[in-house]
Amino acid sequence: MSNTPHPSWVDTLDKKLISVFPGRVVRKDLVQRLKVGFSIPVYVLEYLLGKYCSTTDETQIDSGVANVKDLIKERIVRSDQSELIKARLQQRRSLKLIDMVTVTFDEKDQGGKYWAKFATSGLDKVHIDEQTVHRFERTLTGGVWSNLEIAFDETIVHGGVTRPFVLKRMQPIQIASAEFDEYVAARREFTRDEWVDVLMRTMGYEPSSPQFTWRRKLFYLLRLVPMVERNYNLIELGPKETGKSFVFREISPYANLLSGGQGSVTDLFGWKNRKDKPGLVVRYDVVAFDEVAGPNFKSANDKDMYKGYMEQGSFSRGDDKGTISAEAGIVFNGNTHGDVDVIVRTSHLFQPLPESIRDDDAFHDRWHAYLPGWEMAKLTPDLFTRHLGFIADYIAEIFHNQLRPLNYTDAYAKHFVFGPNLGHRDRKAVMRTVSGLIKLIHPDGDCSKEEMAEYLAFALEMRRRVKEQMCKINPSEFTTADLTFLDKETGTVYSVSCEESRQSYSYPSSDDTSSVREKSPKVVNEHFQGYDLQTSLDGGGMAEAFMAKRRSTGETVFLKRARINGQHRLALEREMTVYEKLSQSNSDAVLQFIEEVRDDNYHGFVTQFAEGGDLASYVRERGVLPVDEVQRIGMRIASAIKEFHSLDVIHRDLKPQNVLRRNGEWYLVDFGISKNRSRPITQKTYQGYASHGYSAPEQFDGVEAKPSADVYAFGKLMVFMLTGNTDVDLVAFPTWRQLILRCTSQQPDERPSIDRVLNDLIAIPT
Repeated sequence: MSNTPHPSWVDTLDKKLISVFPGRVVRKDLVQRLKVGFSIPVYVLEYLLGKYCSTTDETQIDSGVANVKDLIKERIVRSDQSELIKARLQQRRSLKLIDMVTVTFDEKDQGGKYWAKFATSGLDKVHIDEQTVHRFERTLTGGVWSNLEIAFDETIVHGGVTRPFVLKRMQPIQIASAEFDEYVAARREFTRDEWVDVLMRTMGYEPSSPQFTWRRKLFYLLRLVPMVERNYNLIELGPKETGKSFVFREISPYANLLSGGQGSVTDLFGWKNRKDKPGLVVRYDVVAFDEVAGPNFKSANDKDMYKGYMEQGSFSRGDDKGTISAEAGIVFNGNTHGDVDVIVRTSHLFQPLPESIRDDDAFHDRWHAYLPGWEMAKLTPDLFTRHLGFIADYIAEIFHNQLRPLNYTDAYAKHFVFGPNLGHRDRKAVMRTVSGLIKLIHPDGDCSKEEMAEYLAFALEMRRRVKEQMCKINPSEFTTADLTFLDKETGTVYSVSCEESRQSYSYPSSDDTSSVREKSPKVVNEHFQGYDLQTSLDGGGMAEAFMAKRRSTGETVFLKRARINGQHRLALEREMTVYEKLSQSNSDAVLQFIEEVRDDNYHGFVTQFAEGGDLASYVRERGVLPVDEVQRIGMRIASAIKEFHSLDVIHRDLKPQNVLRRNGEWYLVDFGISKNRSRPITQKTYQGYASHGYSAPEQFDGVEAKPSADVYAFGKLMVFMLTGNTDVDLVAFPTWRQLILRCTSQQPDERPSIDRVLNDLIAIPT
């Protein structure tokens, strides 16, 4: 770096950046001087600028810009110059160009022939040798911008046709390999705020502008998360001119932006029976839809393929290629029409999407985050930076090769646990958002507890925005969007809300210049009979339920209550009676009953709190369980059912959501429709409350309830642990399958007793 005085535009962050990352940074406004008239991405221009202008010396910058201009004029072709280039090649016999090279393989051509095609110059059917193709295999999957030397030889005839263009030399445009250890060590020279500002400037924005609050900076980083987190699905809807698509078009060669917002199944997942036609999800890290009009679904199967890929990261085209795994995230960028407050009051926030997916809650459940684009500032000239930021190609290589393979999805677990309302997809979404933010801001994974709480709250809000819309679209299935997390050390429960939903919320508005981290997530604060009610939980549809703190002891507990004159009072009192009966028998199969509570309006009870979540989330987080673990959990549940039946109690609502984990052990909960056979309230089952998928068929026919109903549900629980589903046909182990088939017989009298089931379960070898 020159010893001459720094020009006036250089600030402290510029000085530190060029000192710590010499040769890796460039002044971001220089691109705009060069880009006009040429259809080339920013990362190509910044590569060239980085070679000549990675300095703060104005003289060197001016000289470097002049060199780059000459290079562009000489080697980069405009789309209207294609025929001129051909003529020059014929005349000069050789040319040096900068262009994007893609290669196809024609297996029918004389045993196989590779052909190169150049994107901007329009040259096609260019001879390229096999060694070059295999050296730069990305030419086969997505194209590579390169320095090229092309020769013209009219004597070359192929297949009876003159093919005179020959690629003699190819050198991809890319920074020398980035060393991750050096990157991490250099990151430690910056504070968190400084580093976030470096990333903002790398994207071309000036973070010192009052428009860029801390909250908005996190939104800009969220746009980068799909580049560092595998299979990350992001949706952003908002006004025009907020830069929604910029990073996916300009920052990285590993991102693909579909202009016009449409992409067919063939575009994304490739051609059937054509290995030379791989889809975009195989070739890129991110596939983004610009101004999304929606994917082009010709059939329901097409949409199912999208859903399956967004969930599992794999797909099948139904050909000899079988199941194909890929890592590309899906990003939807689109425009909102009208006032967001009006949309929230009258419809839902997926309303701007095309009809084919607008009201498809199963499709939207695949989004890991919904970025509220209406909170982003419209871009004006004063929001763009003229300071230093990373050369785009350098940071793209860091993102792709170094950060993307890392996994920080479990980093939160050192200090926090999720609340019980987070299902499998909710947890996965939040963990991936947090992991992506940590990779971007703390690439070594070292962040404080306070910072982690902030990222968790932010990620929960982005996922909650998805859940709130799903609750509107399908309220019968999605009943709550109250996503919380718990501080392991203090027991504090944190709950966040979405600003636009007009509920209490924990973040500042977009006009507030204070940062998110200066505001703690809002704690639910209600008091009831000696308990602090901290957050609302799923009460099983029968009453209100809360995670609460007992004032006298500070213990975190579960509290359930119903209005004295409400429709669920009898069910709650019945559940309380069952809990008391089981507790008096010293049962270790249920959470300890603490006490009954009531006031003038409510009647309720308190039990121990299960901090480990339910069996449904446990299985979906880990995938299908090993058979030895299934056997261990199954024996615990079967023993509990046996104990219930010995006390004349039938649960009648066994399902994964009613099996909770506390201190590593499993417990059965939610006795709201249980039946005490010695004191029956009715001889009929409660048809309206039975859970489809797990409840015995007779529970929907109004016949007398028997212990065999619990045996049926237990069989279905075993299927779920073994397969993640309730379809018995998916169970691959013959011994398990035989036992489960007996448990799930359609005829109640043909099902074995729970004693027999337990004995058979113990006898299964593992």
